[in-house]
Amino acid sequence: DQDDWLTAGGVAAVTGLVYLIDEPFKDFWQDDIRNNGTDEAASIFQAFGDTKWILPALPTFFAVGGVVRYGFDNVEEGGRIQETALLAAEAFIISAGITEGIKNLAGRERPNNADDHDIFEGLGGSKSFPSGHSTHAWALAAVVASEYQHSPAIQIGAYTLAALTSLSRINDNK
Repeated sequence: DQDDWLTAGGVAAVTGLVYLIDEPFKDFWQDDIRNNGTDEAASIFQAFGDTKWILPALPTFFAVGGVVRYGFDNVEEGGRIQETALLAAEAFIISAGITEGIKNLAGRERPNNADDHDIFEGLGGSKSFPSGHSTHAWALAAVVASEYQHSPAIQIGAYTLAALTSLSRINDNK
């Protein structure tokens, strides 16, 4: 309907704007912002979108939910933790599939592998668009924020971690 077309048009306009400022923003960050402190922070926050950390974390959180549910007799909160872990796993799988599909179709080289941000070569190589780390972090943040709508602190924390994960990829020029 009309609202969907307006939303799609808005997304397309924002995407175009971001594409136009992509290289200048990258150059600004790399030349004027990046330092040892941002490198250290990036090494921490990139983990929130890293498959090596996410895959073991999801069943761990599910197990924690079980302990809270049955070991501490808090059925409601334990169930919420377990439900969040299952929804997060689903979001991770879907976002990973979509991300890899787009990466293979677009084939945009990583910024640290190419001087030109307009290189789109299709399959193979080390692709950066869209960022898997960022996509995973935002997908998981959306699930956590949705499941913990009653807690603005958890919502803010989840989205802050996703934003910092995205910035870590910019910082690392990946």
